[in-house]
Amino acid sequence: MNTYILFSNGVTDTYIEIEEELPSESYKLGTTWAEYLEGDTFVKLTDAQVNFRAAHTTASVKEVFDMTLAVIDELAAAKSRKLLEIEAADDASNEFFVNGISMWLKQDLRTTLVSNTIPALEARGKTSTLLWGWDSNGCPVSFDVPITALKQMLPDLEIYAKETYDLRMQNISSVNALNTVSEVENFDASENYPTKRSYNV
Repeated sequence: MNTYILFSNGVTDTYIEIEEELPSESYKLGTTWAEYLEGDTFVKLTDAQVNFRAAHTTASVKEVFDMTLAVIDELAAAKSRKLLEIEAADDASNEFFVNGISMWLKQDLRTTLVSNTIPALEARGKTSTLLWGWDSNGCPVSFDVPITALKQMLPDLEIYAKETYDLRMQNISSVNALNTVSEVENFDASENYPTKRSYNV
């Protein structure tokens, strides 16, 4: 039995087992990993490589070809998982409440409200504007918020957003500085977040 590896049409980890050797006049044959990566090249495995594959059934083609299992960097993997937890905790912090209804204003919208929208509304004699949130069923809910109240809320929200951003960056820095998998796994990505703001209008 002859075993070949083939990289073709973007498909990797393809093994071809046939009784007879492939003739070079009909097939593009190779012996190196570089030739395999060129694509559409049949690279025959040695007996030792075939035996390695049989002994390590989950090994990749590259590991089989090299007859060496890749070393998994457990610390780096743990840090990657923890960084995802940090991002999730930060996303969850993007929320405040108006009359008990959840909502969030992204930074660009907060900036626009302060610098453009509120002055324009006041110039037209408006005293309130709509804010949109979500009820417990995921349906949009609007509030007619007095502009005076909104002008007080926005600076407070800006401080809250800065606090959560600082914590996110501190957490990322702290995790990157850890030296063991245990330390990384025990790091609480959700700890020390400030209390979400709540307003009644």
